[in-house]
Amino acid sequence: MKSVSKLIMLIALGATALTSLAGTVSAQESYAVTKYEYNREGGETTNGLTFGLTGRYDSGFSYDLNLLSSDTTGVGTLGADVELGYRFGGIAGPVAVYETRNTGGVDAYQFLLGVEGGTSLAGFDVFGKALADVDTADTYRLSVGTGYALSQALTLSGELTHFANEVSPKMNLLEVGARYNLTGNLHADLGAHYGREHGGAEKTGVSVGLGFSF
Repeated sequence: MKSVSKLIMLIALGATALTSLAGTVSAQESYAVTKYEYNREGGETTNGLTFGLTGRYDSGFSYDLNLLSSDTTGVGTLGADVELGYRFGGIAGPVAVYETRNTGGVDAYQFLLGVEGGTSLAGFDVFGKALADVDTADTYRLSVGTGYALSQALTLSGELTHFANEVSPKMNLLEVGARYNLTGNLHADLGAHYGREHGGAEKTGVSVGLGFSF
């Protein structure tokens, strides 16, 4: 199973790279960002770095790639997330997510499939997504979110996600963010999140990063 998961990840990464190179001419939006993240959960703190690459295309294809490294009380984690989607008519379509983590030498992964959709209403970009784990029916995610350009330089965003996992309590996670254009294609990214598990455990965090559009 481990070799299969690695193969799926390599295929997804390859597809992301090839499609992004082939589709750069018709790209609506491409963005790269490096962020420092601080999280606190159950009395433990996590410090991490994440590199993210996002692409949106006129054809309806989109991708999100994240590479991360973090430390929680001396225990290190390395990971990668790949999300590939396609919206028919730019409105709705299928989406696939692959996530892999290595924490203290132990590998774990998730492969989820689902649907996503979005549109613009009164200046707000709104979207929703439903994902289910291909191996475990009791593991799924439901999310809704929005983005709004407050000015040419400042864009605000928010997203609410419900996580259901077979091996852990269900959780609701609220994320808010702001992206500010510093100069040219250079942007500052700020974010914060608050999560609460069924049963009361809380998860909080903030992030700050620099990114550029291309």
